[in-house]
Amino acid sequence: MSAGPPVRAYSTKGRDMNKLVCRWLLLLFLLANLSACRKQEPWKPVVEPGGFDYLADAVAEALDAHRALADHLEKGDREHTLQALAQSRHSLLKLQRYYIPMTEVRQMVYDADRLYFLRRVEESGASLEKAKTLLQGIARTDGPGLEKEANQVETKIDALLAAMQQASPEVSELFGSLGHRVNLMVLKGDMVLAGARFSEER
Repeated sequence: MSAGPPVRAYSTKGRDMNKLVCRWLLLLFLLANLSACRKQEPWKPVVEPGGFDYLADAVAEALDAHRALADHLEKGDREHTLQALAQSRHSLLKLQRYYIPMTEVRQMVYDADRLYFLRRVEESGASLEKAKTLLQGIARTDGPGLEKEANQVETKIDALLAAMQQASPEVSELFGSLGHRVNLMVLKGDMVLAGARFSEER
């Protein structure tokens, strides 16, 4: 008849043990989640650091053309003055209509990539849309290959925006491809602009 109390004592110990196990499981779960968060890969910009030497070179070219123009004006050499004037204008328009807007496009792609990493998808998409608008302006410049180059980048942006809306796993790869193309366009601007002409009406 003395077997009753030990059973109740065992029951109490069993419940205490279950609570302890549950607490340990909860702690392990929390630690696992914390570890997963810490293992998240850091953001890697899709636009490779390339500096702004291309802008400095374009400005130097414009200044050289301006100096040549001033020199021919001083000498009263009409023929060479007109040539220097055309070259000076062309150098300045390359800055205004290509190098500066393409630099902005590169920055917008950089910003969009960063915003997407931070899960600010709408802001990321808005930055890409602004880049498209600038590319459309660049494409209107008269020159072999320039319109094609700008349109190809715009097509890449359209594909990326569609992937972002669907939360596609291809977003990261598409961002990388876009960043690489935009970087090439600013760093190899002389090749892209070969034969480009700029209308006075714009």
